[in-house]
Amino acid sequence: MKKSLIILVVIFAFSLVFGTSYAVIELHTKYGELVLRGNQVELDSKKFMEKHNVSIHEFEDILISNITNSTETLKNLHDSQAMAIFALAKISQSDRVINVIDSVIKSPNVELYFDAINAFFYINLYSTKTLTKIEEYIKLTDKTSDYRRTRFYVSLSYAIETNDTLSVEMKFEMIKLMLKYLTYDLHNWHMLDRDFCEKIPSYRHSIQRKNMIEYIQSKEANLTEWYKGELSKILEDFNLAIKEKPLIDLSDEIIREEIKTYKCTKYEVWEI
Repeated sequence: MKKSLIILVVIFAFSLVFGTSYAVIELHTKYGELVLRGNQVELDSKKFMEKHNVSIHEFEDILISNITNSTETLKNLHDSQAMAIFALAKISQSDRVINVIDSVIKSPNVELYFDAINAFFYINLYSTKTLTKIEEYIKLTDKTSDYRRTRFYVSLSYAIETNDTLSVEMKFEMIKLMLKYLTYDLHNWHMLDRDFCEKIPSYRHSIQRKNMIEYIQSKEANLTEWYKGELSKILEDFNLAIKEKPLIDLSDEIIREEIKTYKCTKYEVWEI
């Protein structure tokens, strides 16, 4: 896994909203084919409902059925389900839609995490309530929990970098949430470490980073050679940092001040 500079920032930003932005799918319904194009899925949905006098509730039925009981071939299945999730979030934010998105995020279907999590953020504004729900997802422990966490961490990091509407306090709470789960698994620690170094410079020579390194070292037997290499790089950087500046406890005051002054100078993405 590595961090890559994104040259086409606009394309990345658009695709981050929904991975199926430019996909085109056809869903079989009793009214005929429902054609949904990613760049105008909301318009396509409304035209279909008006033409066939379909209520929002029935349209939800059509899309939810495609997500949960799709008869599409395996080749088209994930594109079809992803587009249905996209359309659901665009046209309805009912409790039923929220529950469907929630069930997909909690499912082992990793191919749909990108779209379901982006649908989650499309419906939910950043707030204390939203972060509480995200923490529930982060704390899930199943075979796909590492990948699910990665998707949430990427979304949170990108929002901090690009969402100018976020308050300093909200960015602080987002950083605190990720910092809390720095060593929650043996998969995401190195990405989070790199992100904290960029956004909170004092983290480089902090007790929190030292504790993370020591914890991962205690689990080194469980790491792949690639992760061991990443750990060595982090340890080298940490030792250099504490030679330049004293070891500190990363207080809330420090985090608030440094996230307040943080300015994203380049757009980067974690490759998964």
